[in-house]
Amino acid sequence: MASVKLICTSLVAGGETVAVDAARTIAGQGIEGDRYCALDTEPSQQITLIECEVIDQFNQETGSKFSYEMFRRNLVTEGIQLNNLVGQIFDVGEVRLRGHELCEPCRYLQERLKVADLIKRLVHKGGLCCEILTSGTIRAGDELRI
Repeated sequence: MASVKLICTSLVAGGETVAVDAARTIAGQGIEGDRYCALDTEPSQQITLIECEVIDQFNQETGSKFSYEMFRRNLVTEGIQLNNLVGQIFDVGEVRLRGHELCEPCRYLQERLKVADLIKRLVHKGGLCCEILTSGTIRAGDELRI
């Protein structure tokens, strides 16, 4: 069963990303209280996901101990390959999402974590950028259903 392992938000761009037990989504905008939640947020940037398995493998390969929060995605998933959800509509708990595009790693994250080859290691593994189609609450442990 695919599920949400962790939910993360950040109040301001560049601010610390913190784990929360639940998050309220607003259709067409983002996660309430998150740095990217706004009326003019691009549909593909309203919520981001990453696989815990990717982070675990990255930590193992690099000998790092980065927490899931440090990768700056909103939802950390378990048990699903997110690349397969590009162009798909799926549900996370009571919220419906549309997968738009891969969320490729960026230089900002590479510099923040101080891993010189982070972008190269995570290309096509950095997660999924999604549009929020329905408002609702996502909770840690919620099932992800296609």
